[in-house]
Amino acid sequence: MLPTEPISNQWKVFITRQNNEYSFRVSGKGKYDVSKNLNQFDFRPSEFRGGILPTLQKFTPLRQKRDKNEPVEQHQIIEQLEDRLLTSSSNSKSPIVFEKTVSEAFEKLGFKVRHIGGSGNTDILVESPIKGIIDCKSTTNSTLNHLNFSRLKRHKNENNATFLLVISKGFDPAVIKDAVLEQCTLMPVDALRDLIVLLKTFTISPYEIEPLLRKKGLINYADYDYLRKKESEFKEKINYIVRVITALDFKPRDLKEIKGRLDYESEAKQLSEIKEEELHEILDFLSSPLISITQKNNGTFTSKYSHIQSLEKLKNILKVLLTPLTKEKSYG
Repeated sequence: MLPTEPISNQWKVFITRQNNEYSFRVSGKGKYDVSKNLNQFDFRPSEFRGGILPTLQKFTPLRQKRDKNEPVEQHQIIEQLEDRLLTSSSNSKSPIVFEKTVSEAFEKLGFKVRHIGGSGNTDILVESPIKGIIDCKSTTNSTLNHLNFSRLKRHKNENNATFLLVISKGFDPAVIKDAVLEQCTLMPVDALRDLIVLLKTFTISPYEIEPLLRKKGLINYADYDYLRKKESEFKEKINYIVRVITALDFKPRDLKEIKGRLDYESEAKQLSEIKEEELHEILDFLSSPLISITQKNNGTFTSKYSHIQSLEKLKNILKVLLTPLTKEKSYG
């Protein structure tokens, strides 16, 4: 039985998908998590059904309608962080929304931040690992045409900050020129959005972002191209690990023999060459006590598992690392 009365003799239901989660929503009531019940619903009359229908999973009640006098920021539509950065940067009527969204973004980037805001105060204080201040300027215009650099520099000195960053949709050429003279960094919100999107496939250290925060003037697209290169190099190294695992078997082989196998594969399939020092590094990693996929003995390396088992072991190691620790049960 559906948990609500029909509307005009009908139940309004919706099935939605977000990432790998599926929700079954009943109009006017709430939604259920049905990710584990895909293709299991039986809508035939009861006399024709076989077995027991699956149980609906987690129930999420619908949000109450917002009161007209209630602040907008408490009832924002749930969007991806990168999308909220763009929308809030244009919301000049509620600058605090943009400030909080930028704070959230920098926390995602690994910084410890504190949102302050309010008249006469800095908007965001970055406390660690690099101390700095961030001023957020939401505007309906495409560019920001004025900045009070004296006030910003005072905030920087008062907070003993090492960098001064201003984030907005865009900046007027005159503001960019003054920012260089005032040793202030200007970050278009698109640049911050790009960094958040990059986080989905590559983890960026706050120290890797530090060169951007210390640039005088405007941050351009080319200024953070080094981070995309790091992502590309990281993915290539992960691919190297898979290739090395495939090149190993249950027969002991020395470094040169394994390198020869990989060189032959590189030439046959037009893949990039794995250099000898990179190969040595990967073999040491696979032979480490934690990973223990290969066995090192007198300068030779032997796989302890089949290729598929080796990859499965890596998956299981990651799965354990990502699973929250639970308290061990005590028996007495």
